Amino acid sequence: MNASHEDEEYRRWKHWDEAPPSRDQAERFAKDIRPASLTFGDRILEFGFGQGTFLDWARRRGYAVSGIDRNTLFVESAKQRGHVVAVGTGLSHLKLNGGEYAAIVAFDVLEHLTIEEIRQFLREARPLLRDQGIIIARIPNGISPFGLYYQHVDVTHVSILSHGRLEQIGQPLGYELAWVANAARGLWSGRKRFLPLKLLFAALRYLIELTIGYVYFGKRIPMDRAVCVALRKTLSGSRSGTDSFSLARTPDVNGSGIAT
Repeated sequence: MNASHEDEEYRRWKHWDEAPPSRDQAERFAKDIRPASLTFGDRILEFGFGQGTFLDWARRRGYAVSGIDRNTLFVESAKQRGHVVAVGTGLSHLKLNGGEYAAIVAFDVLEHLTIEEIRQFLREARPLLRDQGIIIARIPNGISPFGLYYQHVDVTHVSILSHGRLEQIGQPLGYELAWVANAARGLWSGRKRFLPLKLLFAALRYLIELTIGYVYFGKRIPMDRAVCVALRKTLSGSRSGTDSFSLARTPDVNGSGIAT
């Protein structure tokens, strides 16, 4: 399988490179996966790892991380950097070899899939997760006017998603909504002289979110441009939904779980 011309053009359009994770990215990754309560050595699978920035960061943090991506250019690049990765568009061909994943992450991926493809991803992911394992997805915020730009600026975005939609898709497949939070922003990294401005903007976003949420819906809801949604594998099948959620602010190689 060779990378398509469209894949290469998309990579250029996104200005993706193979630079190591920046301090800003490292701060955001740490915040986005913190509620999963992962510990050193836990197995993580990244679905659609792209340029591999999260793979690099997670390995440095001591996690047994592996990945899968449809783009052969990304896969070859990640292999050259020592990652355990595979080419694919699904999870059904992966072999656990006795291991289970604590978390499967999909950062900025699910919006590129149809609803039925998301269902298939969740079906294939469930047996790979350990009991109470977590799927963490970062998506453009489909219920916020501030998420419209990120949703519609990319023609490869085919599904408008939200925490409610992912909960609705996941419940019949054996998942519950564990938490939803505005996607993390780098606050403490970068030049210190910009910190007061970052803090001011953060406060303004918080006030705007509270105002819109309580004026229109009677509660706080995530209104940022992107959100991180966590679906937890339930111990038995589906469960009834609720109107509440938690608003949070790898014989394989390296215990990856991927047979190479």
